[in-house]
Amino acid sequence: MSIDTNVGRPRIRDIRRLKVAVALAVTFTLFGCSTRLIGHGVVLWSPDESRLETGTMIDITETLRITNTYVYLDAAGTKQEIATWRVRFFEEESEAAAFAEQYGEFERIFARVNQNGLPVRSQMSRFSERVYRLQQNEEIKVLDRSEEMQNEGGLVAYWYNVLTADGTVGWVFGHHLTVFDSLTGIVEEADTDADPFIEALLTETWRPEYYRDMIDARRIDLARFTTAHGLFPDPDQGRFTLVLPDHSRRLEYSEIREIGARQYELIGTSAIVTFHDRRQITLRYPHDGSSRIVNFVAISRDIDEIIAEERERRDARFERLVEHGETVTSANYGRIRLLPNSRFVWRGFELLVRNGIVPQGTPESGSIDFPLFLPSELSARYDGALAFRFDDVATPARFLYTLEPDGVRLRFIPDRFITDALITSEPPATIVIFFTRETEEDDVVEDQVLDDDSSASPDPSADETSEARVGGDE
Repeated sequence: MSIDTNVGRPRIRDIRRLKVAVALAVTFTLFGCSTRLIGHGVVLWSPDESRLETGTMIDITETLRITNTYVYLDAAGTKQEIATWRVRFFEEESEAAAFAEQYGEFERIFARVNQNGLPVRSQMSRFSERVYRLQQNEEIKVLDRSEEMQNEGGLVAYWYNVLTADGTVGWVFGHHLTVFDSLTGIVEEADTDADPFIEALLTETWRPEYYRDMIDARRIDLARFTTAHGLFPDPDQGRFTLVLPDHSRRLEYSEIREIGARQYELIGTSAIVTFHDRRQITLRYPHDGSSRIVNFVAISRDIDEIIAEERERRDARFERLVEHGETVTSANYGRIRLLPNSRFVWRGFELLVRNGIVPQGTPESGSIDFPLFLPSELSARYDGALAFRFDDVATPARFLYTLEPDGVRLRFIPDRFITDALITSEPPATIVIFFTRETEEDDVVEDQVLDDDSSASPDPSADETSEARVGGDE
């Protein structure tokens, strides 16, 4: 669409001609005073509109290379300076006047950047050299625009010739720009016939479908829910980056072509995208000699924010555990001390090794996490599930836990009762351990016992009423 620069400024063409006439009058005066000119300029982006309007012609008397400025005389004959990057220089006055007339359509037009890292190109092509990388919300000056909208990697928009605040000049594809009139504030509408599904495909960040399932169920598995996983479009480079938990690859395409109802082929990749709606797609692509199908969804919430909330939930669980007893002991399974930053020290856990829960040589220290979730039938009976991640041990020891008035009860969970961070059912026969909360006096005595004889063997017959091994090893 055309940009209406007459809104809010009637007779703009007459005013523009007046600017040129004033500049010519200044020129004639300078010649009458025998002032030597080196050329003429048109102000592309004024530093102060109240003193010198954008689009004004100026007569240049010299160039100061040390400061990178032009010296010009204003209407009163006073010498002024302006940065060279703010001015388009011409040796001939007629050329400057012609450019000023042409530039009048854009002298009030600016653009705001809507995507961090948007490139400024040397030419009107996404394959041309990048000369500058724009920042989110950066404001740039529009100098010109392509005559027609162009299709770049499936997106349709104008190319804009722009000037940045550091003096870089180049071309920016307009799909991620908000173009507006600086006087009226009127925004140019993106009047395009672009396919809405292709536009959605290229502007959304697509996440594996299970992300939405985790969010809806409030069960965020941080091992699989990360900012790294997804289908990431890069229309500027003509490619998608696919990152999944088990593999990643690039899908470089030359064109996105509609091949059926809501179905599109990424030409050059053999990949096909099918839209279920504007926010849910299926990607079919070749992988390891066969066809793989993955469902993706567009997530409106910030992924980092969701991850931070889940970490806060786990931190709160640990704090509640600490409040219930910073140090707990078991006659058979040793002594656990909870430390800051979700750390722990567990001494005397030889029975864990004997029962195959942790390997021989497991260190005493590690971290506690709360990565597991309980179905409703278990949530009524247990306070939650935790994992002891011993340092340098690949597999954690995972337990259901119950906070009781005088301690905490742990019930070991074998791997086969866990699917995608969800405990599917209660293990019918497994190890159950009761840890008694220590008082301050108990803490001193227990420290002395463990320090004096830390190698003492546990008594399997001790405290049978408070802890028991139910059934065989699981």
